[in-house]
Amino acid sequence: MLTWIIVSAAIAVLGGGAIGIYRASNATSRRDRQLAAPPKERTIRELLPNDIVTFENKDFLVEGLIIYDEDGHTWKAARMVDEGKERWIMTGMERTPGLTSPVRVLDRDTTLQITGYPPELLEVGGEQYRLATRGNAGVAAQGDVGIPGLGKSLMRIRYWRYTAPGDKMVIVEQWGSDYRAVTGKAVPEHMFTLLQAT
Repeated sequence: MLTWIIVSAAIAVLGGGAIGIYRASNATSRRDRQLAAPPKERTIRELLPNDIVTFENKDFLVEGLIIYDEDGHTWKAARMVDEGKERWIMTGMERTPGLTSPVRVLDRDTTLQITGYPPELLEVGGEQYRLATRGNAGVAAQGDVGIPGLGKSLMRIRYWRYTAPGDKMVIVEQWGSDYRAVTGKAVPEHMFTLLQAT
């Protein structure tokens, strides 16, 4: 009888150890599978710093993002650079119920000199742009956006969005006492190739 009790206890201890080892190895293999799983494939609307974007046969490095928030409506602008040339991809700015806001490629415009409150009409590159909307937004940054003083803490800016035929756009932003203008147009999403940062 005593022998039977000792044998039963030994089986219970060994069995419990085996179950523990099985559980640990199963958890490890599950963790390994999760680590080995490829990252979720993102779109041009979900850019992150260090992504590579191919556009017009050039490879741009996404150096940073500006995240805008206007009373709960958010949009993003990604700063991308290739050989010193800076371009921006902006998504989600327009409030278009039931429609997807276009993806826009924008370039910094240094010819537009604004020193006071922006007018209703702007002339850029010989073309007239009409004011479509204006507002205020909180802004924060991820990575390097090339704007001194803008980091992860929230700042507030004023903006003016102008449009012209052909889905062209000018955006004027007031950062403190400085004005910044970008110009560009909507671009179909299939024109971009995204290589995600690892």
